[in-house]
Amino acid sequence: MMIISVVLIGLFLILVDLVPLCKRKDWKTFFVYSFIFAVILLLAVLSDYDIEIPNPTKFTEKIVSFIFGVKSY
Repeated sequence: MMIISVVLIGLFLILVDLVPLCKRKDWKTFFVYSFIFAVILLLAVLSDYDIEIPNPTKFTEKIVSFIFGVKSY
């Protein structure tokens, strides 16, 4: 059910936002917006099929502790 709502909202946003960007030939914004929308759609599909999405907290914590030399608990 969530996939249908995300796709419908996405189609509305494409009509409202992406079509004018394409007409203005603002390609940088067009591709960034398209990439973000594709990621959101992918996350919605994965969430709808109960596929666990990894949490980036541990990875970020390891990077920060490596850079600043702080041990995490």
